Amino acid sequence: MEIIGDQQVTLIKAISRREIPVRVHHTILPGDEIETKERQVVTLSSTDGSKWKIAPNSRLKIQEKSKSAGMPRLLSLVRGSMWGLAEGEPAKDGYKIKIQLKTAALGIRGTEYLIETTEEFSAVDVLKGQVVWGRDFQLRPGSFITVKAGQRAEIPLNLQGKRLAKPTKSKSVAELLKHYGLDQK
Repeated sequence: MEIIGDQQVTLIKAISRREIPVRVHHTILPGDEIETKERQVVTLSSTDGSKWKIAPNSRLKIQEKSKSAGMPRLLSLVRGSMWGLAEGEPAKDGYKIKIQLKTAALGIRGTEYLIETTEEFSAVDVLKGQVVWGRDFQLRPGSFITVKAGQRAEIPLNLQGKRLAKPTKSKSVAELLKHYGLDQK
């Protein structure tokens, strides 16, 4: 996974926790975190064509890469929001990538999506394809719901013991990009 575009952002190294300003073509390793500040948007890409656009005031951690292709396999959106487009074939478990948020996890196949996590909730808006969405970070069968293109799902922080709410209709793509802070050029 590497940074594309010319926006400078902060890379927090996994072992040293040192903050480094980085730009285009910088490689990001497991354990590293990318942090954007106000009015910063950064795009990340992988060799299979998958892309992620990290919104302002967000932090994304690369948890692990796949052993075979070296692609991101598990990401954690620590705070903020992002857009993603997953390309290529899913792994043996049926997911191209898994993403953890504060109150939720999602499994992604070939999908375009927007996600956000706040102190109160985590949410996903699916633009193309579908994702599985649930509270169980392992995404075990029966622990998630399917969210399809044009739908939004949220999980509040205080959901203990309650069932997941059914997905609702998403806003338009333009409204979503503005809401997520990704409508900048």
